[in-house]
Amino acid sequence: MKKPATATEEDYVKSLLELELKTGSPLIPMGLLARSLGLTAGTITTMVKRLDSSGLAIYQARKGCQLTSKGRNTALQMLRRHRVIETFLVQELGFGWENVHMEAEAMEHGCSDAVVNRLWEYIGKPQRDPHGAPIPDTNLVLPPGISDQGLDEIPQNTPVQITQISDRNPELLQLLDQIAIQPNTIAVKNKKTLKGPKGEVEVKEEYWPYLRAIVIKNNPGYNKS
Repeated sequence: MKKPATATEEDYVKSLLELELKTGSPLIPMGLLARSLGLTAGTITTMVKRLDSSGLAIYQARKGCQLTSKGRNTALQMLRRHRVIETFLVQELGFGWENVHMEAEAMEHGCSDAVVNRLWEYIGKPQRDPHGAPIPDTNLVLPPGISDQGLDEIPQNTPVQITQISDRNPELLQLLDQIAIQPNTIAVKNKKTLKGPKGEVEVKEEYWPYLRAIVIKNNPGYNKS
């Protein structure tokens, strides 16, 4: 009988997949994984070696690690659970989108795929969660990707369509609520501010990578004033 992944292993492979999707590279440097999880390099290395022994990842000393097919399936399963739960909490229970990340983190490890699939059907089989993140389907296939980029890579005074906002920064999500910024919203990135449908707010420099968007070219609805 196959030994199921532990909750810690599930968290690690999910983080590896999220970093792979963000960077476009399956090989994730150990330092990047450590920063993502907020842990020391030593702790990360010990755990990644355990993932290697469990067949969930391949560890390459001084290079990094990458998911195996087994690890990828586990990561997609956890990603699906997390994002379906977040969507249910916001859509059906009225949670604020800034409050659901930690709730989903706690619930995803104890929630069966059968329950998650029923929740997904109940809320209309969404392809993306409230933050714009793609939800794998029942076959663990992600919806088609979007050619977006982080707002830290986009020059100032640029009109954009917001595509995705990280669920891990409650302060930023509350800030964006003030100007009605959500996925698919049209906004303008300035040097230190973001302008939305209901005003403009100052955004800390370190927050720009938490937002992803598509640059809008020749947008007739964009007003520079």
